[in-house]
Amino acid sequence: MSTLLLANCSMKNNDELPQGPDSSENIDTEKDEIKSEISNMKIEDKISQLFIVGIEGYELSQDEIDIINNYNLSGFIFFDRNIETKDQFINLINTLKDENKGEIPYFLSVDEEGGRVERLDKFYLKMPSMHDIGEINDDELAYKVGTVLGSKLKTFGLNMNFAPVLDINSNPLNQVIGDRSFGSDADIVAKLGNQLAKGISYQGIVAVGKHFPGHGDTQIDSHYDLPVINKDLVELETLELKPFIYNINNGMSAIMVGHLLLPQISNEPSSLSYEIINDILREKLKFNGVVLSDDMTMGAITDNYDIKDAVLKFLIAGGDIALICHDNSQIGDIVNYVKLAVENGTITESEIDDKLYRILLLKKEYDIDDEKVDYNSIDSYIGKINEEINNIYLEVE
Repeated sequence: MSTLLLANCSMKNNDELPQGPDSSENIDTEKDEIKSEISNMKIEDKISQLFIVGIEGYELSQDEIDIINNYNLSGFIFFDRNIETKDQFINLINTLKDENKGEIPYFLSVDEEGGRVERLDKFYLKMPSMHDIGEINDDELAYKVGTVLGSKLKTFGLNMNFAPVLDINSNPLNQVIGDRSFGSDADIVAKLGNQLAKGISYQGIVAVGKHFPGHGDTQIDSHYDLPVINKDLVELETLELKPFIYNINNGMSAIMVGHLLLPQISNEPSSLSYEIINDILREKLKFNGVVLSDDMTMGAITDNYDIKDAVLKFLIAGGDIALICHDNSQIGDIVNYVKLAVENGTITESEIDDKLYRILLLKKEYDIDDEKVDYNSIDSYIGKINEEINNIYLEVE
């Protein structure tokens, strides 16, 4: 397979997953700079950095511009509802960067998994499913797929991909995960997921492993209801947690927590659970990276919780960035609710600072900036990437 022209040259090989293109001897200086930056921020701006939000249409409404101007958001997530044409999507991304009046660049994210979950398929050929990649079980191929996924995002100025899927397809009745997973073998899911993450990261894109602690053994879609997994920690360690443990030990810098109820461990959904996020993910598995929630506007949460309470529970449990993918008009009320919780001691400003530190460090490590996308280069890059996708299909066949 030919070398991808969009590759970030800071990664010399695929033996390890870097924390980002800017991982270097300068990191200690950057850490000091981040601490200084945080110390000078207002509490409202600190809290605002704990959210990635969705946009409702193909362009920003005045209300959304007002939200951007009033709240120092961490970033945005894009869906089909935001992507119509190349010029329109580039204009939306560049407008967001223009409207960012703060000094902290945005995470600009999508779910670009390959297979049936692709947001950029208006511009690119469809990729094989991760099930197809898992059937071949070739490390180099999984890495190549990751580099192509990363280059697809990089072309449009995006910098965060909610992939790889680290769920194990252990329940044949599970239609939510299914062929989004590399398969039913935990070791294969762990290994190929890590190779995919390396390829994504090679392009300077943050790879986010999901859906902790594992969405494979469910039959319910958390978009609509709350799945229940009747397993204890020992059972999870023998299957669901294996891919996450492997990826954490091999440098994964961001993990998404799913909306899953594990009643033998916690009486709260995993995304709101102190036992699952803090005790298991943070303490037992030693994950020190950025923890993101799945969409807080999914039915699994909104049918059972007030969203303000849910977000606060997620933050108290050890989460860093809450996704608010729909109804971004709620963001002001949520920020104010968290601010009130800081004022009354429900969560401390020091805890907010710790979350913000992890977020800003990740942005610096991946050298995320607000540089605008060049309209003139898009078609050439898309053509080259589609050639790479065709090459992948030749290997899959």
